[in-house]
Amino acid sequence: MQLKAILCCLIFFLGSLQEVVTARRRVVGAPPPTPALVQAFTPVFRNGGGSPQTFVFGSNPTATDTIAVMIVWSNTATISSFVNASSTAYVNQAWASGSTTCNFSGMFAQFYYLKNLAGGANDKTLTVTFSSSPAFVWFMAEEVSNVSTTAPIDKVDCGTQAVTTAPSSPTLTPTNNNSFLLSMVADVNANGRTYTAGTTPAYTRDGSSGSVSQNEEHFVQTTAAAITGNWTTSAAVNSVTSLVVLH
Repeated sequence: MQLKAILCCLIFFLGSLQEVVTARRRVVGAPPPTPALVQAFTPVFRNGGGSPQTFVFGSNPTATDTIAVMIVWSNTATISSFVNASSTAYVNQAWASGSTTCNFSGMFAQFYYLKNLAGGANDKTLTVTFSSSPAFVWFMAEEVSNVSTTAPIDKVDCGTQAVTTAPSSPTLTPTNNNSFLLSMVADVNANGRTYTAGTTPAYTRDGSSGSVSQNEEHFVQTTAAAITGNWTTSAAVNSVTSLVVLH
């Protein structure tokens, strides 16, 4: 009788252990969450406007997300600080091909980001302070979810092109198979063009339609294939075009 009871207990224990092992395998083997666009800041071009300049997202950002930003402005000024409403500083990351790669025709172009957001109203408002009043400012930004809270930026690069209807960034190869691609473009002469999102891959345009001077697009890539940020414009532009890979 005692032996039978011991055997029953052993069978129950082994069954419970198997359930634990199976559950652990499900967790360990689960694919990582797919990066996703949460919200795009509608790209804005400001003729003048002084310093500082403030930009406000439509909704409060979510905790643990990342905000990626490209700012293009006249090179009569430099950026002194870039912070959210709680004075948390955004990080400037140089383009892969060099910090000044995307400076063009009297303009500076730089990339900034803030990772692992606290979330809420303080992350909604972004303020850029310049050393002096810039003549022009282009501002583009997106909030992205399901990326690393410690190192969300895989690669960033930017390139310049003169008089083209097909602006494109340098080519980047994502490190991982689950990446968020963000391309931002600005016509440094602010002529106003209609931007069509790239088709290789099939990007989604997040910026404005119609005649504008800058835009942004995104694509979630599930392979580590080499890629560019690419566009088509309704008429030729002198462009700065970036590609940002988040993972």
